[in-house]
Amino acid sequence: MGYNPGEAAGLLAGSQTISAVIGVAEDTLANMGLDEAQRQSYVNIIPVSYAVTYIFGTAGSAWVLSSIGPKMLGGLEKVKADCKDLEAKMGNSQADEPGFIPAARPVTFRTYRIENEWFEKGKR
Repeated sequence: MGYNPGEAAGLLAGSQTISAVIGVAEDTLANMGLDEAQRQSYVNIIPVSYAVTYIFGTAGSAWVLSSIGPKMLGGLEKVKADCKDLEAKMGNSQADEPGFIPAARPVTFRTYRIENEWFEKGKR
């Protein structure tokens, strides 16, 4: 597509939100036998390309998973119905599993009635 190796590596890393590609690309460029000026020019463009495409890779993944994904599976209503059928087939919920502790615990309040003369005069 006409991109140099640095641009291509940055675009890949950012669009897929995989920053490890930057390090791999820099190591690869170091072993390609390029002159130092050319290699440094490729290495310098990697973070720029990464920064430009990273937001699209992040937001795009969220959008694809929330919008296009359910449509590819037959629509959101079908996905919800299939999930309910699978839950019914597999059991009630994870709460039935031994050792399950829900993260959203109910709030518990404790009150104490202290009957001591020291507290009678409004002391707390």
